Amino acid sequence: MARTLTPCELTNRQLQVIRLKAKGAAIKEIAYKLDISARTVEEHIYEVMRRLEAKNSTHAVALAISQGHIESETIGMTPEQVSDYLNEQTEKFQLHVLKDLVARQVIGHSDYEQFSREDWDNFNNRFGVVVADTKKRVNGG
Repeated sequence: MARTLTPCELTNRQLQVIRLKAKGAAIKEIAYKLDISARTVEEHIYEVMRRLEAKNSTHAVALAISQGHIESETIGMTPEQVSDYLNEQTEKFQLHVLKDLVARQVIGHSDYEQFSREDWDNFNNRFGVVVADTKKRVNGG
């Protein structure tokens, strides 16, 4: 009988996929290296994202590293480089969340494809103010 995995446990195949993704491999390259279809690679990445509660594949890589699923040596990074990478990804993710919050506040939704030119102007003006305020607070200003 197969054992049920807890949400943050990853299968061997999922680990292979996310480790290759962490090394910068594209979907088709991962598929070729593991002799599986690109669709199967996408499914594994989606499942890793779901289990780690990641918002996208880059976030999944960052979480996999921080949770010890990927060792720094595996992806050719020193622990310091891993720390820098995680900090960078955290900042990018925070900006992404902040953008969505501002879009919902200013426009009423965050479907960027449906933004009019006026929506973009309003969003960019408000987002600039929010980012400046946030930086000021973080830097003690």
